Amino acid sequence: MGKRGPQPMPEATKRLTGKPTDMSKETESAAVPGIPQRPELSDDIANEAWDILCEELSKMEVLATSDQMIMELFCETKSLWIAAKLALLSEGSVLEGAKGGSYVNPRANLETMYAKRLESYLSAMGLSPASRAGVSKVPRIDTKEGKSRFFKVVG
Repeated sequence: MGKRGPQPMPEATKRLTGKPTDMSKETESAAVPGIPQRPELSDDIANEAWDILCEELSKMEVLATSDQMIMELFCETKSLWIAAKLALLSEGSVLEGAKGGSYVNPRANLETMYAKRLESYLSAMGLSPASRAGVSKVPRIDTKEGKSRFFKVVG
């Protein structure tokens, strides 16, 4: 079941309009920014999906090392979806039975199931238009201490 109610307003927009919530600090991500370690993926399609996903999430500044599992699930599911889609295209969506009747190719159900899973993973990662507002950037960890946080050291 999807999220109920209006789409959430991004924190940056809330701050600009002067309506930050009391929960603003709690909703900020506590994840460690960075590219997760690539797992052993099943094939080239999954590996290519991993590269594209890392690139897109990095551009959005929402990629964290803890995203490895959902990214792996997405990549493997995308590979399965493409395989089912290609098989469906070659076999056709309607097959003829042994007794002459026709029936829907079971791969059509698989293709639909994988597509729904992909859509779910995309929403969870903020890669669908409706879900982008619910995703916050991963804050960069400032490693500087003391005055060096504020002043550039010269010399």
